[in-house]
Amino acid sequence: MSTHRRVRQVVVQNATESISVVALDATGEPLTLTSATVTIYDVGGGELVATTPADVSASPVCSYARTWSESSFEDENGFRARWVFNYSGGSKTQDTFFDVVIRRFESQLLDSDITARHPRLANLLPSGISTFNVWRMEAWRRIEQELRRAFQGNPGRAFYPTKFFDCHLDLTVSEFLRDVAEFAVGGVDGLHADYFEKRGLKRLELALTDIAVDVDDDNELADREDNWSLSGVELFR
Repeated sequence: MSTHRRVRQVVVQNATESISVVALDATGEPLTLTSATVTIYDVGGGELVATTPADVSASPVCSYARTWSESSFEDENGFRARWVFNYSGGSKTQDTFFDVVIRRFESQLLDSDITARHPRLANLLPSGISTFNVWRMEAWRRIEQELRRAFQGNPGRAFYPTKFFDCHLDLTVSEFLRDVAEFAVGGVDGLHADYFEKRGLKRLELALTDIAVDVDDDNELADREDNWSLSGVELFR
């Protein structure tokens, strides 16, 4: 089960990374692509990358990889990619947007961390699924949204993502148990999920009371950027 399309698309400045889009027809069905192109525009609408071939080898996923050099791509939100999909019987144009960031907000939570804390959960995994990845990503996306709102920008501005380890673990367990309870598996009910969600959000709130933030987006931690408090940010519940 893929989760990469459920988060805001970002690329890291000066790194070689891909942007991608799924080509669907007007009814939401995947297109079988024969070729595609992409043109990249800056946040003001100026052309940065002239129309160039895109990769359709994983059709209907269409992608484009390059080095997002600092000289051409500033640390900003809202770059636009204009895709033209070609398929048997026609073509389709679609715009997507992405951000260029100094660094990505990345989790350090592993499945082994979850099972070490809660060994019984491994026995509750649905048939055919051997990882908690879907729920880990869902919980991390929630934390990412809260930080994006708090920073009014890239959550990667947080210098130490490991500060969110415990709240990420709790919110992952909450997401997982809520799905398990939905199908009445293993005697789990929604109250278990509610408990871990409440504790996870409390831990997130606590983490935001003492956080190092890259205010200047220069990838260097200055004294004045350490020990920020964002405790006034109201969390979704």
